Amino acid sequence: MLILPFFLVVALGQALELKELKNKAEKGDRVAQYQLGMVYDAGIEDAEDTIKEGGWYLKVLDPENAAIVQGVFKAIKENEIKQDKDAAIMWFRKAAKQDLLVAQVALGVACAEKTSEEANKKMAEESYRWFMKAAKHNDPVAFNGLGILLMNGVGVSGDLGKAKEWLKKGAGYAPAQLNLGQWYVLGPGEAASKIYALDLINGVKALPEKKESADYTKAFKWIRLAADQGYEDAQMHLVMFYLDGLGVEKDVEQAVFFAKKFAESGDLGTQLNLGLMYLNGTGVNRDLKKGFEWVRKSAEQDLERAQLILGELYEQGIGVDADAKLAADWNNEGSKAGKRSCRVPGFSQLCQRSGIRKRRS
Repeated sequence: MLILPFFLVVALGQALELKELKNKAEKGDRVAQYQLGMVYDAGIEDAEDTIKEGGWYLKVLDPENAAIVQGVFKAIKENEIKQDKDAAIMWFRKAAKQDLLVAQVALGVACAEKTSEEANKKMAEESYRWFMKAAKHNDPVAFNGLGILLMNGVGVSGDLGKAKEWLKKGAGYAPAQLNLGQWYVLGPGEAASKIYALDLINGVKALPEKKESADYTKAFKWIRLAADQGYEDAQMHLVMFYLDGLGVEKDVEQAVFFAKKFAESGDLGTQLNLGLMYLNGTGVNRDLKKGFEWVRKSAEQDLERAQLILGELYEQGIGVDADAKLAADWNNEGSKAGKRSCRVPGFSQLCQRSGIRKRRS
């Protein structure tokens, strides 16, 4: 009797399940087409993040579509294959043309992300078209997507008024709440495409500098709403609002409280910012070792900016013994393409530059 090693049995099982999913998809099963598209879209590279973000979608979906998305999570976990965005879009299109709502939304997101990478107007227009179809079924992710496209002027002319309307329609969805808060920071009448960077999953990558036309009170309200639900990007922003007194009374202690809370819950950007707070003595007693440890936690989870700062800490011997080799290694890691970018608002600039005070000789 032939006994196969456990890892080989698992690999064969995954291959058989993927083959079955492909067979169903090729026969025209729209759910299988969508799920196969999601497997390719996530790949091994983004499996964990895709499932995590999908959890927010589950909160606002009807039971039938929620069951389909749950099936996606299972398929992603069981089929560890290399990411292939083009294959994902192909399968999404097949399912979307068969009027599968979640596939229409996925196609809108995938096309928008492709647009962001390649500045492809045709893809941007396709993204807008599929979001509009999904919006007719009151899908909050589609509402959020339309709001982001209109804020950026991608695929359509930038229109902050209409962007706000779409985001309000999707305001039961945490990312839309965050983006609505960001809308109030931007304010009407600005050239959105010059300020916002497109990211359909996480919204806007950076906020503009503090200005008179922004309504920080309303911005804080919406961002706090998303943060209280545990939405990580909103949590990062909340720390900055308290730290800079935007839309709320300046409260460094509160900023530190939330920074510690969110950092301990695993939020990468907040881990980095808490590290920088300790390194600079911002709202806390300066503690170089604690600062180093929080930056390291974030860097080890693939946050690009944290890796570059960690390299700087090793180079200068801040909070750790100087180590030229480790400094070079982390600087090299942080320079690689495809890393997680630090999506922290630019108010305090904690994440936009290292902000590390040099050691006195």
